[in-house]
Amino acid sequence: MVDDAVASFLSPALRQRLRTAWRQAMGVLAGGVLGAGVWLVVVQQGREWDLTDVDFVRGVATIFGSDGVDRRAVGSYGLYVTLAMGVILVAVHALAGTRLVRRGWWYQTVPLAALSFLLWAVVMSPTRPSGLFGLSAGGITSPAVFLVGGAAFAIVAVRCYSLITGSGWWEEKHEDISAGLDKISATRRPSLELPEERPEEGRVGPGS
Repeated sequence: MVDDAVASFLSPALRQRLRTAWRQAMGVLAGGVLGAGVWLVVVQQGREWDLTDVDFVRGVATIFGSDGVDRRAVGSYGLYVTLAMGVILVAVHALAGTRLVRRGWWYQTVPLAALSFLLWAVVMSPTRPSGLFGLSAGGITSPAVFLVGGAAFAIVAVRCYSLITGSGWWEEKHEDISAGLDKISATRRPSLELPEERPEEGRVGPGS
């Protein structure tokens, strides 16, 4: 009776749902972390090239309350906050973006890129000296840097999520040998030789 209860609890449908949930969780985590890392690379490189004066990592740390954090650890704190924000944004993509945009993953990058850019430009940046869209911290090139960063984040995050949640990476493909043989037989062309022109195989008799 216990075995039957366990078997009914772990039904094929339930196992499939658990696998799907596990893939989605891993897709959100991997896409968020990798996408946020690419965002930081683009933004920090823009700062190195004097395209923007925004120190994003320290700015994020200040916005999310780094007052009680050791000054030497503010950069690490800002990094962790950025990675967490990336995971949250990909979770929003998984819950809403994939349902609103049901086309290919390239199309799904557009709303996520816009969301990440506007989150910085309209919500976070005005709380800092950089001002709305970061125009006070580098002029027109400053929002351009974050626009490119948002696009790069969305491309990496959405592609990671789509690959990890796709069944091709996780489920084994079992090919039916008999079906394959039937396809081969169906594609074979009939011989155009006359019966008397065909080689006699397996002939048994005096003339063999």
